[in-house]
Amino acid sequence: MLTVYKSAPDGVQAQDNMEGKGLWISLVAPTDDEVRQVSQQKGFDIDFLRAALDDEERSRIESENGQVLILVNVPFINTEEVSLTYDTIPLGIVIDNENIVTVTLRPTPVLDEILRRRPGAIHTAKRTRFLLQILYHTATTFLRYLKQIDRQTVEIEAELHKSMKNEELIKLLHLEKSLVYFTTSLRSNEIVMEKLLRSQLVRMESDLVEANKVLNLYPEDEDL
Repeated sequence: MLTVYKSAPDGVQAQDNMEGKGLWISLVAPTDDEVRQVSQQKGFDIDFLRAALDDEERSRIESENGQVLILVNVPFINTEEVSLTYDTIPLGIVIDNENIVTVTLRPTPVLDEILRRRPGAIHTAKRTRFLLQILYHTATTFLRYLKQIDRQTVEIEAELHKSMKNEELIKLLHLEKSLVYFTTSLRSNEIVMEKLLRSQLVRMESDLVEANKVLNLYPEDEDL
């Protein structure tokens, strides 16, 4: 699905074309035609746009011809399994001098949360700030899910003390597998963050000011 957003006084609004600058172009489980459309109309490297469509892609940062690809892993709750599990998928963020594109294989709570933010919190034209907000929401979503896993583990262990059931053991194994996914993804994301902080993208003084704004933008999230 291809959706184009742009910041407005009353919040981030969807628009029916890709004309202009300061856009957030969201590709969620896109078709080949949608990927080519974004590449042809806005000039984005098609390989950068396709990077996140391989669920085995590793987290990394690349730059070429004035464009930057930031590839990180983001968490989601997998409801397709017999029992609820947690997993991760690649999120591709491609930035040029005018716009920003996000690409995922499926809807992600990280981007959904951004769309629910209060008017004025998100500025799609401020690409570095927007990137930092996406990374911020990625970190807080990981933290929220880890706390959920911890609570569920305690509850299941309490049930196991009462009666040994295969069902509880299977649930624990699923949660353990989720923690392995999260650990691997967070280590990869950490490497990307270190490279990002050393890159030209956030070296400028104005960008550092924007970074501080992001870190203080959501005080209500401190206890996540």
